Amino acid sequence: MDKKLYAIGEALIDFIPQESGRPMKDVLGFCPKVGGAPANVCGAFTRLGGKSEMITQLGDDPLAIKLKKHWKKTELEPVMYFVQKKRQIPLLPLWL
Repeated sequence: MDKKLYAIGEALIDFIPQESGRPMKDVLGFCPKVGGAPANVCGAFTRLGGKSEMITQLGDDPLAIKLKKHWKKTELEPVMYFVQKKRQIPLLPLWL
């Protein structure tokens, strides 16, 4: 029997500092990584051989394009998402 996972929730881009062990004010750059717990679970499930679909909401911005390209590359498709025009994905700083 084929296993299928459906997830509803956030998809986002984490901006991870390129250097560790430095104060945030001294970090020179950040590396964007696709994230969001529901998206991560779907991706892991797909890599383990299952099929997954996700329902989420995206902004109308370059970060949403990055998410869609990543999903297509990792076979997390079809993904149902709703695009809100004139809305961008919020940026949330993470300090590690």
